[in-house]
Order: sequence, then C-alpha cells, then structure tokens
Amino acid sequence: MPSEGQQAERTTSILLSALRLIADDRREEGVRLCREAIRKDPENGDLYFEYGDLLQVLRRYRHAIRAYEKAIALNSYFADDAYYGLAQAHYELGDYEESKRCCMEAMRTCYECNMPRLFLAGIYLTARPRQARKAEALYREAIRNDSQDLEAITKLGLLLESNNKKGEAIKCYGRVVARPPGIAIIYDRYIAIARERLKELVGKGNRRSPHRRPSHQVERR
Repeated sequence: MPSEGQQAERTTSILLSALRLIADDRREEGVRLCREAIRKDPENGDLYFEYGDLLQVLRRYRHAIRAYEKAIALNSYFADDAYYGLAQAHYELGDYEESKRCCMEAMRTCYECNMPRLFLAGIYLTARPRQARKAEALYREAIRNDSQDLEAITKLGLLLESNNKKGEAIKCYGRVVARPPGIAIIYDRYIAIARERLKELVGKGNRRSPHRRPSHQVERR
C-alpha cells in the first residue's frame, strides 16, 4: 500500500499529465486520465480535489462541484481548498449565497488561509446593495493573518479610496510599495497598482497646494 507521500506524488503527476493534455488541446484525454485514476483509486479524496480543479479550468462547474463535494466527503487533505473551489464554482453559476457559505466553510476549516476571505470580500463588493463594511472587515482580518499579504493591503486601499478615505488609502499603498525584500513575484501586479494610485493621489495633493506639503504623507519604514 503506497504511503501518503507516494500517493500525493502520484496524484500530482496525474494532474500535471492531464493539464499538459489540456494545454495541447486534448481536453477529453485529460479528463479521461483523471477519471481512470479515480476508478483505480476511488477512496483518494485528494484525487477528487485535483479533478475538481481540472474541471474548473474547463469551466465544467457543475461537474467540478460534484468532485469537490466528493473530496470533502472523503476527508481530503485539501478540504479547505475544496470548499474554496466550491465557492468559485457556485459563484460562476450565479449561486452567490452558496458561494458565501462555502467561503465561510473554507475559512472555518483553515482560518489562516486568506484566499477564501478575499474572495468573499469581492462577493460583498459586487452585491446589491454593496456591503463595503463587511468587505473592509475581511480585508483587515486577512492583513492581521498575514501582514505581508500585499493583495489584501492593496484591495483595502482601493476600498478606502472609493469611500473617500484617501489618507488611509495612501498608507495602505505606501506599505505595498515599501514591501519587504524577497516578497513573492505574484504580488508584482498589486505593487504596480499601489504605485500608480500613490502617484495619482499624492500628485493631486501637490497640484492642489503647490506651496504646502501634502496633508497625507506616504508611510515610511
């Protein structure tokens, strides 16, 4: 019987092979590969989770939901990610309440994971009526979880700016631009956004009052 490590390695290998097939426009072959793996190892919850992710890529959201639910039922190691996948799939199908519920479950399963928290904040901001206070609370919670989460800090800044809290927004953007060394490249997009917003906001302040320092300075570290 394979160890947990061997099983995880095998699952990853199957997913990568399936993704390569999809990239080569051999989608059905990729799906068949995952199905065959599941047929051989039907109690492997991790494999169902990876299959759900594959179906998300293919935009087969209803099938993805079934795969994620099976992963959770089998106590997959990736249960929190499966709930997050469910939240995304339900959102794509227009079931926003179920998407919110799944975000909450993902956060309950893995409190320190920020992705479902940020996704839920986005749902609140697109809701009618807009629920900005709930979104702001989630962004702040995400930052408490990880003070270097530049996505959360940037999005909080954008929300504060939209609510005319420009001084607080500038502080958020300043934190992003003055990022610690070695920060992940995935945050480059948010660094660029923060730099652009700082240029716009501080520039406006300078144009309004050319003989005075701007009332809101960028936070320095």
